[in-house]
Amino acid sequence: MILTSTFLHKLDLDGIPSLTSFPADGLPTSLKSLVIVDCVNLEFLPPKTWSNYTSLVTLELQNSCDGLVSHWMVSLHSKNFPLTIALISLPQRMETLTTLQSLYIYDCDALGSLPGLDTLTSLKRLSLDSPQELMLSFSEGHCLPSNLQSIVIESMRITMPPMTEWGLQRLNALSRLTIGGDDDMVNTLLKEPLLPISLVHLSISNLSATKSLEGNGLRHLSSLETLSFSDCSELESLSKDMFPSTLKSLSFGDCSALESLSEDTLPS
Repeated sequence: MILTSTFLHKLDLDGIPSLTSFPADGLPTSLKSLVIVDCVNLEFLPPKTWSNYTSLVTLELQNSCDGLVSHWMVSLHSKNFPLTIALISLPQRMETLTTLQSLYIYDCDALGSLPGLDTLTSLKRLSLDSPQELMLSFSEGHCLPSNLQSIVIESMRITMPPMTEWGLQRLNALSRLTIGGDDDMVNTLLKEPLLPISLVHLSISNLSATKSLEGNGLRHLSSLETLSFSDCSELESLSKDMFPSTLKSLSFGDCSALESLSEDTLPS
């Protein structure tokens, strides 16, 4: 049977509600990628077997394996493990994931908290895209992992702590930021110099109430080259001199209320 193969590297299961369990002997330990989508009745692999999958690099769960408990993460040891999973909360012992480089969470409606992000010292990529409120928590005196290179926060409102306490300015490796879905969060970034000067690419999207972009929160970004705004339905105007002079690419998409771009609002 193919599930006992020692050569299988990738297994995708999509839209199979009749599937309830994996083989008793588990899956091939050679697996590098396991993607499970819309298999709502499938029970995930028993916790005692998780340590067998040392080759696993990618695990993606969407609308599947709802009974999976959060402590499964403690047993994962792969060096580059993009995570996409539906959970109510992530485990308190996040510090065990010292080799985790990529954390992707989306469409996880039940997820309410994300503790211990600061303990993920190897984390380079963080993506949060889910339509609900989320609370982050850091150890005292700590903030986001210092090695982060890319952050995506879309369609999500982060309630605590305030963005001023995330330590964004300390992220000297951060080169790419995509943020959207929360007008207050974006306006805070535009008004206060919270972002690191290492930032090269910035994308802002899905603003529903912002009519004017104001502030000098981007002027200090001496490395910023590309800036894009999309799906900002109420955006009408930009304030003067808000963009850094280093900007090479500026784009607006689906900003239907934007009336004009005057010369003094564009980077010079």
